[in-house]
Amino acid sequence: MLFLGMISETIFNYLLYSWIALAIIIFPVLLRITAPYGRHTSNSWGPVINSRLGWVLMEIPVIIVFTYFLFRNNNPISSPVLVFYGLFMLHYFNRIFIFPFRIKTNGKKIPISIILLALFFNVSNGFFNGYWFGENSNLYDNSWFSDPRFILGLLIFFT
Repeated sequence: MLFLGMISETIFNYLLYSWIALAIIIFPVLLRITAPYGRHTSNSWGPVINSRLGWVLMEIPVIIVFTYFLFRNNNPISSPVLVFYGLFMLHYFNRIFIFPFRIKTNGKKIPISIILLALFFNVSNGFFNGYWFGENSNLYDNSWFSDPRFILGLLIFFT
């Protein structure tokens, strides 16, 4: 996925709609299946590794993929997009480098299958966000700083 060139808006939208459809399908499934990690740790889903290591491995690709697609074209990046990027990185810095080392795992393990599923999600998440902002930074001029969506989003983020 990292070697995609320019893709059309139509293809991007089809990929995004497929991603949304997948979420709609998976949501009710996940209400019935307890994923085997954390307090529900189990090796019934295959080989397991240290949960802290697993957490870092499954989260770190999102910052790499997002950064790659945002900056790959040398397109000018607007100030609001840089703020979005900074907030995204702040969120994932916490998820990668702080949270895994604060949780009390008591030596718990996480199945590699869960890590691979999370990896798929995070690579897709990084792609969709990075590609969108990298190709459409010009849609976010400085007027976004006073836009109610931006202000509300910041309030929700920091709350």
